[in-house]
Amino acid sequence: MLEIVKHVSYSAAVKRAGREIPKITLINCARSVLQTWQVPMRSLPLWHVYWNLTAGARLILADREISMKPDCIYLVPGDLRFAAASSGGFEQFFCDFLLEGGKFARIRKEPVVFPVRPYEALLRKFRNEKFSALTVNALILFLLDEIPERAFEPQESPPPDPRIRTALDIIAAAVSKSPIPKLDNGELARRIGMSVTRFQHLFKREMKIPPSRYIMNKRLELAWDLLKINKISIKRIAEVTGFSNRYRFTTAFTRMYGISPGICRKETLSNEPPDDRG
Repeated sequence: MLEIVKHVSYSAAVKRAGREIPKITLINCARSVLQTWQVPMRSLPLWHVYWNLTAGARLILADREISMKPDCIYLVPGDLRFAAASSGGFEQFFCDFLLEGGKFARIRKEPVVFPVRPYEALLRKFRNEKFSALTVNALILFLLDEIPERAFEPQESPPPDPRIRTALDIIAAAVSKSPIPKLDNGELARRIGMSVTRFQHLFKREMKIPPSRYIMNKRLELAWDLLKINKISIKRIAEVTGFSNRYRFTTAFTRMYGISPGICRKETLSNEPPDDRG
């Protein structure tokens, strides 16, 4: 039998820029009630989605602070340097993920803020502790699709240089070792096949920070985590993170975080503090 279909339809052409479906890798997501939220200043390749159901938290950037409102969703791009803090307890949905997609490499290094209202039907699912990965992916894709063009660097901007990504991978591998080996601009430039001057210029253009400062930040971010989690002496933490002595470590740590390693440990560890006499 001949099949006859009669219909009237409306269609819209998909823009070329919208044909790319980014690859999303979920790392962690949850809805939780936090009594306090203290995240040190750091930059990671992870992207983040934050929706705080109650007020009381803020994102801290290099040049300003953002009070996080319950009627907003915050999308934080990867490699953005930021900290976070709260003035008390609050309820939060968060998601950490990796993103692969050419267009999104051009996004400016600053949070993108969305109103909650257009996503209310989807967000209701996150009040259920058994929401699925598909629901999380749907929210991420909706947000990515609604990023305004002004949030991206102009098309004529130089594309991200893969050699800088290689340098970041080298730095990440070095920071994962114990103790952290010495890694300077000359060594990095040699390993990615560039002159030191060109490498320094390109790295600062891509990451908005000199490579030596970036490496120092990564060492100190590791130190913060060791102070909070691992009960080892401050002297040993200084050695593990590549400092020649505890004094140099304390000076650099205090300059970055505004508190000494000893005070940081006292505030973040509760019972049975480690023997710090070593």
